[in-house]
Amino acid sequence: MKEKINLLLVGFGIEDVETILFEIIKNGLIVTHECINNVGEIRLALTKKFWDIVIVNDHFNGLDVLKVHTVVLESKILMPVIILGEHITEDFMMSAMEKGVRDCIEKCNLKRLGPVVRREILNDRILKSKEIENHRLKEKNKKLSLTLSSMGDGVMTTDIYGNILMMNNQAEKITGWTFAKAKGKPFIKVFRIINKRNDHLAEDPVKKAIKYRKTVGLKNYTVLRMITNEEKFISASSAPILNNEGKITGVVIVFRDITRIRLVEEKLSMLFRAIEHSASVVVIANKSGNIDYVNARFTEMTGYTSDEVIGKNPRIFKLGNADKGFYKKMWETLLSGKDWRGEFHNRKKNGEPYWEHAVISPIKNIEGEITHYIAIKENITERKKMEEALKWSRKEAETANHIKSQFLANMSHEIRTPMNGIIGMVDLTLMTKLSKEQRENLLIIKDSADVLLNIINNILDFSKIEAGKMSIEEIPFNLQQLVDRVTKSFLAKALEKKIVLNYNIAPDIPNIIISDPIRLTQILNNLIGNAIKFTDEGFVEICFEKEKDLTKECSLKVMIQDTGIGIADEDRARLFKSFSQVDSSYTRKYTGTGLGLAISKELVELMGGDLWVVSESGKGSRFYFTIGVGIGEEVYNPVLTVSGNVFKKDLKTKRVLVVEDDELNQIVITAMLNKKGYGSEIANNGKEAILITQKKDFDMILMDIQMPKMDGIEATRMIRNHEKLAGVYTPIIALTAHALKGDREKFISMGLDGYVSKPIQIEKLFNEIEKLLKYKKQNLSEEIDSIYRVMQTQESISVLKEELIITMKKLKGALEQKDSRLIEKFVSDIKHIAEELEIVEAKKIAFRMVLSARKGKYDIVEELFYRLKESVR
Repeated sequence: MKEKINLLLVGFGIEDVETILFEIIKNGLIVTHECINNVGEIRLALTKKFWDIVIVNDHFNGLDVLKVHTVVLESKILMPVIILGEHITEDFMMSAMEKGVRDCIEKCNLKRLGPVVRREILNDRILKSKEIENHRLKEKNKKLSLTLSSMGDGVMTTDIYGNILMMNNQAEKITGWTFAKAKGKPFIKVFRIINKRNDHLAEDPVKKAIKYRKTVGLKNYTVLRMITNEEKFISASSAPILNNEGKITGVVIVFRDITRIRLVEEKLSMLFRAIEHSASVVVIANKSGNIDYVNARFTEMTGYTSDEVIGKNPRIFKLGNADKGFYKKMWETLLSGKDWRGEFHNRKKNGEPYWEHAVISPIKNIEGEITHYIAIKENITERKKMEEALKWSRKEAETANHIKSQFLANMSHEIRTPMNGIIGMVDLTLMTKLSKEQRENLLIIKDSADVLLNIINNILDFSKIEAGKMSIEEIPFNLQQLVDRVTKSFLAKALEKKIVLNYNIAPDIPNIIISDPIRLTQILNNLIGNAIKFTDEGFVEICFEKEKDLTKECSLKVMIQDTGIGIADEDRARLFKSFSQVDSSYTRKYTGTGLGLAISKELVELMGGDLWVVSESGKGSRFYFTIGVGIGEEVYNPVLTVSGNVFKKDLKTKRVLVVEDDELNQIVITAMLNKKGYGSEIANNGKEAILITQKKDFDMILMDIQMPKMDGIEATRMIRNHEKLAGVYTPIIALTAHALKGDREKFISMGLDGYVSKPIQIEKLFNEIEKLLKYKKQNLSEEIDSIYRVMQTQESISVLKEELIITMKKLKGALEQKDSRLIEKFVSDIKHIAEELEIVEAKKIAFRMVLSARKGKYDIVEELFYRLKESVR
């Protein structure tokens, strides 16, 4: 078959063209040709068509044949160029051949043209074929190189002797070697692998692949020691490279870094072992709630094997005593993506019931979708039994506390009743004409009675604090007036001992503060009394200053300094302990129960502060205490206490019914009333009082609370019922030995108007009587309506309870947000509501919450919150 070629002729006439074509065709070639005559046409012709060969005339109108060849080369199209000329010199030929011309033929030797063209065509085809193949191989190698470079695995090849021929980028990264440094080196030097179990060198994988003539891998726990001596867990496969004859020419090794995978596997293995051997029950359920996994502890606790429960729903363990709302709330929590905590009452395989506490958490995939649930459970059956036992113990303790409180009330009544007679008779006798010696004797009796009464009050106060029944008021009062009144009460004792007594209040302290004036007075009385008691010369000074200042509250720091006997270091430890003095000999010399400081410290702490002492034996003492107070506003309050001479006019018209079962007290009280000009009548018990009030009208009733046949509370209730029908109203004052905190409020809430504790002090009794007479309303119907608003108490209680529930919800939110300001506010609100509701346990817990909140101990507040929640159910 003849070869077809495209021939481009440059610079030839018609005759020359015919001759050239003849010579070429004569050599078995089929020719398609085109003739052009200048360089510009060459460029155009090269772009239009592919030419197999170009023949250029050496002499045609000054055509530069080498220029023609340069244009051909610039086209970057591989084609042979042959020059025909009249006279071709050897130098020209050499120059042309150096520039890439294939051949130069003289026209006189034109017979050579056909064979030369045929030869060049053949050579060109062979050359182009090789170039195409080389290009294909280069592209293939390029793609292979890119593939190897982008692989996540390391790849290395060696020759038959194990010397490195190639390594990709990942191989460099894993080993730490660059290919430039590793090329030609023994593979085992670059790829140092060690069995981590025995720390010995592993077998050379190149030699293994050649030995077994197949792909081989590495053992587990094989590590690669990098050039930096860092170790990595790796996996690898080594395979022999075979040529066409099946002869091994080298080895290819593909390997990867599995350190992260190995660490994850070990971690998963460790976690699995931890879960499997956990002391807690672990259950994993799928999205539908059916069990996928249980650990060994589950089998121990329930008696069910994993085979018996996998695929089952946990409802098979239920006793069936939990309501649907319980599980509905649980699933709502879990489906929202939150953890659920709670208790289940389940049964074991043998039917035995048990309690378990569970924390169930949703497990999510990387898209955030819930796929499983994991439950960590703990058997709390014993704890439940203990809680039940503690519950009964608490009830018993509460009963015991109630009995104790009742005992204290009875003790107070039994002691105060005769004390009332003693002090009353002394006061009455002091109002008569006496000799100097008689007056002095009676004053000694009165002082002794006052000391005894103070001891009784201290014991009762301490018992109240110990039982958690001591409450702190928050009312506005004038600090200057309070301190002035307290210090004046000690002036006589200070003058008697020739001690200077003074006080100083810093000018930046507000005149009106909000706190508990009674308890502050009690603390000051204890500390100032002690200071004067243990100081024989020098001074006692009381200083008030601000410790911390806020917008609506501040912290007061108070110092009571004396120049007395001081306190030794070894004695300070028991200074604030109950019934304790620093030295037992002091009791004989100075007297006292040793309760004053203990009570003062407890009161200060209840008021959100602290009490401490700085002292040295023989050099006096400085007692400090702090309390948190609110800042009040100056408000005009009319004085309710009335002096004894205001109501002298027309006093004989005022008749008072004295309801009292004790004869001595009857004598004392009626004598007091008669001395003041009041008319009086006696009722020996509540029943007599009811009968008398139904027949006679009185301006005032003095009602003893604890009496035989009918007590004062029941008598007051029946008198009020009768008065409502009759349209009248008589003020009633409770005269009682009940002197515990809250008794006044309790009695007034039961329909009484006033309260005076026994032993009765004349001034207090008549202040209370005259206050009620002065402020008795003229419109009796309004008075009666206000008193009988007690009928609406139940509605008020409901409102308060609703308010308490709302405030507790707010407190829970503040605790979750850890908002200290809101926590303290809501805790304080709860305290006041609990006091109004008179829920004893709630009041006790609320007071502890207030103290903890003030000290920033919000974890304790949160713990007490749940106890409070239980107490108000």
